[in-house]
Amino acid sequence: SGISPYVGEETLANIFGQYGTVLRLERLRNNKSGTSVHVSYSSHLEARRALDNLHGQYLPEEYYSYGEKKMLFVAFARKSGYDCKKIYPSRKKWVGLSPLPEDTKARDLWKLCAPIWHMKRILIVRSSTGNISGFIGMKSGMDAWEVLTTFDEYLMDGASKAAKCKLYDTPQIVESESILDMWVSPSATAAVAARKSLAKSQQPE
Repeated sequence: SGISPYVGEETLANIFGQYGTVLRLERLRNNKSGTSVHVSYSSHLEARRALDNLHGQYLPEEYYSYGEKKMLFVAFARKSGYDCKKIYPSRKKWVGLSPLPEDTKARDLWKLCAPIWHMKRILIVRSSTGNISGFIGMKSGMDAWEVLTTFDEYLMDGASKAAKCKLYDTPQIVESESILDMWVSPSATAAVAARKSLAKSQQPE
């Protein structure tokens, strides 16, 4: 989404055709607030290439009219029949990903999301059966939804299976599971330190 409604079908085909063979291109919404387009490629690799190159970018000036210019939002489409209105916009700010490769670190998930989204905390967890999961705490429900739609069915380097994503209110960790790695944003760390300092200063002598 984020494409001017004045961009023609042929131009859209040229834009998305740079990254692979376009099997189908469908304009989902066309109004003055922008156009959403559903693009089907011949392979997941081609779709991933389009996402990596277009998400968060701006199209050249000639593709815009009346001074309009919006950042592109590109994400993998959910499975057919999935009703996104039931979840989005959502207040759930945690995204769970599983399964992940055995050697996954919090920093690996940070690198996936950092160019686009604001994160507060990342946890890497091992279950009692040895399954590795990741939980990403986002700044907003919108960010969480975008991460979910982008990385659901995403195959990480070294993984034998694609990761499934799900939204949560809080990380789903039980007593039998152990936290292997953690990342906390600098701002969140500073806030925790400030609260501890304030509490300490208010303690009686």
